[in-house]
Amino acid sequence: MHDLFIHSVKEADYLRTGTGKTVMFLSKEDSTQLWESVKKHDFALYHPINQKFLNPQGVQLRHLPIRLYLPHAAEDKEMQEKEASPGSVRVVQSLVTPNLSSRESLSQRLPRGFPTTDGDAGQPQTMGTALNQLLPTLFPSRRSPLLAQAVLHGAVLPLSASVEELIRAAAYLDGWLHIAIVMMV
Repeated sequence: MHDLFIHSVKEADYLRTGTGKTVMFLSKEDSTQLWESVKKHDFALYHPINQKFLNPQGVQLRHLPIRLYLPHAAEDKEMQEKEASPGSVRVVQSLVTPNLSSRESLSQRLPRGFPTTDGDAGQPQTMGTALNQLLPTLFPSRRSPLLAQAVLHGAVLPLSASVEELIRAAAYLDGWLHIAIVMMV
């Protein structure tokens, strides 16, 4: 279990910074403290180590570690007809930047097909813009959930929420945002 957890922490660190050095260069004491804090559910032990991951010295966040969990119906028609066939979950993961590029930022405010220039500074990535980029058929709007909702820690996420702020405030212990996608009825 320890190795699986550390592997996930390393992967999240690599996505955030482009290198796994923050995890790889933890002291023996810090590594032990990280694992002990997880085993004991002790936030006071966990927080100082987590801050090293979220705020590495001299490094800006490159990508945000997000995993989306999508419901997937059972493929076998006989299985679908049975009440006890729940289907499965499909995991989607892709590179999500902390800020939209200048082109994406401007095109989000202009009508489709309108020419853009690169003179605009990028805006923070929101859940709406990230989900629209990753799952455009489920999230055709960047501002309003029309077909599905994103759920984190049991709460529906507003599409206006900053992804970077969510990473800093609500990432799981392994450094990832594990977001369930729930279809709207």
